[in-house]
Amino acid sequence: MTGNILGESVPDFVKDEVKNRQKILGKGINGDVTKTPTELHYINNRIPWVKLASSVFIEDENRLPFGIGSTENFKGINLAKKAVLFNGLSSLNDKNSYSFRSGVNTSKSFWNNNLYGLGGTAQGIQPSPGIRDVSVTSKNNGSIRSATINLVAYNRFQFELIELLYLRLGFTLLLEFGWNTYLDKDGKIKTVGSTLVEDEFFKENGTTQLEMLEKIKTYQESYSGNYDGFFGRIKNFSWDFKDDGTYHIKVDLISLGDVIEALKVNIPPSDSQREKSGASSKAEIKKFGEVSDSVLLANKNSSRLSAYLYETLGDPEMFKNNTSYFNLAGAVNYRDAGYDHNKIDANYNYFIRFGELISVIEKEIVPNISPADKQLLFETNASDTTLVNYTPNLISFDPKVCIFKYDDGTLNQGDIKDVYVPQYTKSILSAFSKLTGDTSEDSQSLGEVSVTTNDPTSTNLISLAQTIKIKKYDPNTKTVTIEGGISFTIDDNGNSIFASSGVMANSYSVLDMSKLRGDSSIKKGDVVFLKLYNIYINYGFIFKSLSKNMDKEGNLSIYKFLEEICSGINNSLANTTQISPYIKDDKIVTFIERKPPTGISKNLNKIKGVPTGGDLELQVFGFDKTKNESNFLKSIKFNTKITPMLANQISIGATASGHTVGEDATAFSKWNNGLVDRFQRTITTPTTTTIPTSNATTDEEETTQEKEIDSTKVKYEGNDPTLKQILNNPSGDLLADPVKFPLDVKTTQKVGSGGGSTFTTTDDDSVKSTYHGKLQPTVKVYRKTNATYYYSIDKDGVILENEPSKVELFNTDNKKFFSNINPIQDIISRSAPINSPFREDIKNALINAYGAPSEAVKEGAENTTNQDVINQEVLERAKKITNINYSAYLSQMFGGKPTLSQNQIDAAGVSIQTISKPNAQYLPTTNDEYVEMGKNVYKNYLQKFYGKFYSETGIPSNAAGFIPVEFSITLDGLSGFRMFNKINIQQSFLPSQYSATLEFLITGLSQKITDRGWETNLKTLSTSNIESPPSIKFNPAPTVSAQSGGTTSGFDPGDKFTQNKRRGSGANACKLKSDSSIPVENGFLHRYPGMLVEADAALYARLKMNNSKSDDKKLRLHYAAMPHFKKLLSAYESAISENGKTFLERYGKLRINSAYRQIQKTPSGASTAAPGRSRHGLGLAVDLQQPASYEEVHSWFVANAPALGWMRIPILRNGTNETWHWELQMMGTYAKISQTTYFTKSNIKKSGGNGKSQYNVSPQAAKGVENLKPSYILDQSIYNKQKTAQTLAAV
Repeated sequence: MTGNILGESVPDFVKDEVKNRQKILGKGINGDVTKTPTELHYINNRIPWVKLASSVFIEDENRLPFGIGSTENFKGINLAKKAVLFNGLSSLNDKNSYSFRSGVNTSKSFWNNNLYGLGGTAQGIQPSPGIRDVSVTSKNNGSIRSATINLVAYNRFQFELIELLYLRLGFTLLLEFGWNTYLDKDGKIKTVGSTLVEDEFFKENGTTQLEMLEKIKTYQESYSGNYDGFFGRIKNFSWDFKDDGTYHIKVDLISLGDVIEALKVNIPPSDSQREKSGASSKAEIKKFGEVSDSVLLANKNSSRLSAYLYETLGDPEMFKNNTSYFNLAGAVNYRDAGYDHNKIDANYNYFIRFGELISVIEKEIVPNISPADKQLLFETNASDTTLVNYTPNLISFDPKVCIFKYDDGTLNQGDIKDVYVPQYTKSILSAFSKLTGDTSEDSQSLGEVSVTTNDPTSTNLISLAQTIKIKKYDPNTKTVTIEGGISFTIDDNGNSIFASSGVMANSYSVLDMSKLRGDSSIKKGDVVFLKLYNIYINYGFIFKSLSKNMDKEGNLSIYKFLEEICSGINNSLANTTQISPYIKDDKIVTFIERKPPTGISKNLNKIKGVPTGGDLELQVFGFDKTKNESNFLKSIKFNTKITPMLANQISIGATASGHTVGEDATAFSKWNNGLVDRFQRTITTPTTTTIPTSNATTDEEETTQEKEIDSTKVKYEGNDPTLKQILNNPSGDLLADPVKFPLDVKTTQKVGSGGGSTFTTTDDDSVKSTYHGKLQPTVKVYRKTNATYYYSIDKDGVILENEPSKVELFNTDNKKFFSNINPIQDIISRSAPINSPFREDIKNALINAYGAPSEAVKEGAENTTNQDVINQEVLERAKKITNINYSAYLSQMFGGKPTLSQNQIDAAGVSIQTISKPNAQYLPTTNDEYVEMGKNVYKNYLQKFYGKFYSETGIPSNAAGFIPVEFSITLDGLSGFRMFNKINIQQSFLPSQYSATLEFLITGLSQKITDRGWETNLKTLSTSNIESPPSIKFNPAPTVSAQSGGTTSGFDPGDKFTQNKRRGSGANACKLKSDSSIPVENGFLHRYPGMLVEADAALYARLKMNNSKSDDKKLRLHYAAMPHFKKLLSAYESAISENGKTFLERYGKLRINSAYRQIQKTPSGASTAAPGRSRHGLGLAVDLQQPASYEEVHSWFVANAPALGWMRIPILRNGTNETWHWELQMMGTYAKISQTTYFTKSNIKKSGGNGKSQYNVSPQAAKGVENLKPSYILDQSIYNKQKTAQTLAAV
């Protein structure tokens, strides 16, 4: 088994031997030929043989049996060589051949070479000891093998000899067995010759256990499967003394990997670890919490493994430079500081790659065996072949257990889109991978490359118009081969990285890396999976696992620990995987996936290192005349072992649709395809949920119940700033049921009379009142009374003025309504907002109606809100959606905009717009409520996804994993079968639906050798016979900034600044390329042919464009500037960071925030250049993100960019440190282009530096030089030429 790949075909030598036997047994079926005497002899006269050899090395001669004779002849390995249990008890001589016993002992000697009389004659003349029978079986799907050997000894001396060599608990034995003869492909009888016992077992050259196991495989192949061996450890023995004086002995062997259940993982720390460890310091407690509450501190010294891992926390470089270790908070702050890394629980902040974890266990925990072996080995180099199941849009739902890389296509698949893709996992190794299915040219185009030819002797850039198709790509060496046979290697961004020679140097750039990688979508025939070794395991989870599952003595086995780790991964991945530790090849630990990636068995030829070849097909009955074959099977049985968990799936599989909401469409659905159980035609999940209500209701509740309840909920769209902050939160609008409106509100206010008028007033008797919408002069109040206004408002807080009956004024003193004033006009002023008491009552009424938290309004601060309280309310309501909508859940985890139905929005009472990164909930905190929520909603999402796919295609999912449909096959002895090999059963024997539905994998292998022959028994389980997973589109992630948490304000600007003069230089215009006498004014280059060069596809592929406002995400520069920008870009990409990575690897593609700016795109502001004055308008300046975000990059630019012709501007007078602005030099020491060659005087007064006053429209509307004011033009004739030459369309 390569890695943990299931379904490999049996080895070729086994297929050849099966074919050969079936051909011989079927020979003569058509009457044209007959079996030869040799073939008949082979069929009828084969006999099995068995050998058993001991590894006992005798150092103390006193351990030898009494009466054996000269002890020197039996010390060391000599006794074991002289007492091999083969053909009785035989002696292996120095020539590696046997001296078989013969004759009868007539002397009194105990040790002799006779067949009868070994051990003396005191109990009569007895035969020599020997093997009665042997059986080899497997358990745990072949993870562990055991052998039982029944021996017989005929006297005490023989028993002592057997006891000394073969009954040593924990010692290793080599058991071998096979047929004495076999037929080769030419039909000739071959005899099985010497085997491991003779050739290798007794060599004292340091052969390791693993080498012994590998050599057994070699001999299996050499003898075409007619030989087998078992190298194991003595686990148990028993013996009976019979009444005839014989000893019947049973020896139980176990494969070497059985120690996984005995070896402890929680061995004590080493002496050096103890010296370094101690009580937790104040700094540790401050970081991780009190020892009693911290899983790291509580367990840091409990075992060697925990001490090793805890020690890595003290080495920051480990997490910076080693991709097997991951500091989550550091990565968030460094790569994606929009997420709040401060809320991460420090106990769950650190991760180790799974492949590194098992490597540490092998190195630090598993005991060594001299001279150069381990008691147990891990397949640490199998990262690319240890694969686990992957399903669409899967994440780890519990980052306290594990995470994997999310920025490599695992999110935004199919109907999930607009979810932010976190960049903080960018530095870890990718787990997600894909095997491409359909390799036809049309369906699997690798895309094209662009070819750029640079002429280093010229300032012009020549871009060849052609593109060339990619014919081949090797992802291992990153080698691209294009039409014409040219090959070159590329970097991660698709750019060629070899240096071409010659004057004209070609550079190549892949136009679409997604096509090259094949990750733009999952297509028919593709297979997707996760690489288990590249899943990162949380330190906190490891430490917790080390304190669980101990036995009564406090021991934790390696197996139990790994089982706990695998179980945690399975659970964290919503049990879409079923990973467990497994021993293969008797000693090597791998991790089996019982839900193999869908379609993997159909694409094994695409996995490097996996043996390829046709499947084995066994004839099981009679003769196959089409192939002239017969069978050598002795029996075949079929059995199902259905657990209660599978019973429901089987019931659903018997329905017409084969699936139901809440359950998956599995292989059982396909098995029953076309059949329906009449008594359960369909099984469906209820579409509605009954909500219990109280029998008694208040009058208010009864009124509400009579209203319409299925109207779309409404949101606040008024103008009150406080309500906007509360009800229109950036994360989502709080919604209200429309039946609540209009709201009845009451406000108590003082009313007074004076000057013939009645008006609202306050305790101050001298007030200005409002009457009939007009402000009244200050009047003396003669009479005051308390009044209550009764009025109604709509959803936006607007008083319903058009319904006077809704507004009444009640005198609370005399209990009468006022009749001599208009209450609505008294409340509302046409020239002023509603006065304060009414505003507060309206606001409070709306807050209650929309269900906003009352504590959202801060005390003592009018019109300000507690944003944390509001955010929490939105999140709480959003949970109602995230619990049923996976798109909403992912958006809640990482940020983004969920795809919601109106019913879901109404049910939650919140309209989620876009969840921001600060409100994202994925990082491991003390709040675990989203873990189970996520797993449940994902399972529901997945069941609907596969149910829909099954309905459309008839292809089920692999959710059932191994299906307990078991075949048991017994055949004439044959070796070489491997666990989880795939075998085919001859189809005429099986119902057709079996082969269409199921694949059979070997999960049990046993051998039995008796005096009647050698039999092999194979047991198989089944997996779903699924061609490939559903096709699914990858959606591009929404564009969202991912900034470092560092600051730029302190970046040292250096002492070298641009030498391009901004005023009085006479060079604020460009010379027209076709006529140097015509000046092209600043900001109008885009109107004149040839003045600007735009980046080609190859260059865009190397950049990240972020200048949507300044030039619509284009990179356009003056035609003489573009070659120098490319040199700057190449220098940046290859610059080496302090951590050894290139800038490109560490800081990503160079991000362009601004390049050329036309006048219409010139920004305004005190710190920006006036329209017509910026070097952006000449195509000489670029604004770059990385120098503004990372101090190391800025320092490199300051030191190196001038030599390439690029310099920054000094700190502005207002203190602005423009770390981002870099412009190509046309003047001074570092000039790369000539001012006199490419630039000239402006035809505008003050060299065009007059600002917006020189235009007859606003700068944003200045489409061309015709928008310059005539009064600012210096030379009218040149101006006429400028207008005539301006031939390109305005934007």
